[in-house]
Amino acid sequence: WADAFYTQEVLLNGKYGREGIEWKYADEGQLGIDGKPALFQAVTPTSGAQRINWYNSFPMNETNEFRLGWAVTDPEASVEPILYKETQKYEPFKVPDQDVIPPLYFTTEQSNEIANLKATIDGQVREMNARFISGDADLNKEWDAYIKRLDSMNLSRYIEIYQEAYDTMTKK
Repeated sequence: WADAFYTQEVLLNGKYGREGIEWKYADEGQLGIDGKPALFQAVTPTSGAQRINWYNSFPMNETNEFRLGWAVTDPEASVEPILYKETQKYEPFKVPDQDVIPPLYFTTEQSNEIANLKATIDGQVREMNARFISGDADLNKEWDAYIKRLDSMNLSRYIEIYQEAYDTMTKK
């Protein structure tokens, strides 16, 4: 039963609605967002109030390949293929998967401590990002003072907690 949640059929019905009414399998020769053969296409829109799909009600195996399999019925009017092609330009700059920090799990004590530290640190980071970007603060002149303020907010402990959680996760 649980395995069914990860099948293409359940994904299509769960996310888009009923086959033949809200969606259908793509016709021969139809292309998807990425220019490869399409998998499915919308028949009627599913936006607005409705009770025909279960989107976000259960786990779904919505891969990138699945999303790109949406049929582009009007290439001249669809922005999706354009956006896809433009984002491909950034592929060489993609962070390797092994360099992405996975979701970390904290103990109750760590969570409480991090919440307190995060409130002040995040506020300072947001403020200074805005000031540096807008030119209200000079990056070259005020950077060292900015780092000192973060240090005074116990940034080292904040990083230490994340490191502890990461080390705990990777030891399993």
